[in-house]
Amino acid sequence: MKRLLAGTAAMLLGCGGYTEVHEIILRQPQPPTGRDVQLYVGNQSPSQPFYEMALLQAIGFDGDSDLEDVTEALRERGRQLGCDAIVRVRVELGYTMAHGYGVCVRWAAPQVKAPISG
Repeated sequence: MKRLLAGTAAMLLGCGGYTEVHEIILRQPQPPTGRDVQLYVGNQSPSQPFYEMALLQAIGFDGDSDLEDVTEALRERGRQLGCDAIVRVRVELGYTMAHGYGVCVRWAAPQVKAPISG
């Protein structure tokens, strides 16, 4: 009974939620770029070439179960991994939980064409 009352009291007091972030690393993480990590939602695509660094997932619970908290968690983890953007982002919102995922990418270096010698 005490456990039930404590749980009910925590819900009534509006205790904050929390966010979990999980990843699958595909390439060695890089140092942070110092720039904001860009988000490309759904089928949006950056205009520059990129390569994939990691698959990211963020799950927000209770007070952190909204779009802003989940996307900010994806961006922060992407920044820590040295990514320039998160692409193919999808977020599903529920009553007490939000789930978001995407692919953490880094911009590919532009290829320089060798001069033609004559």
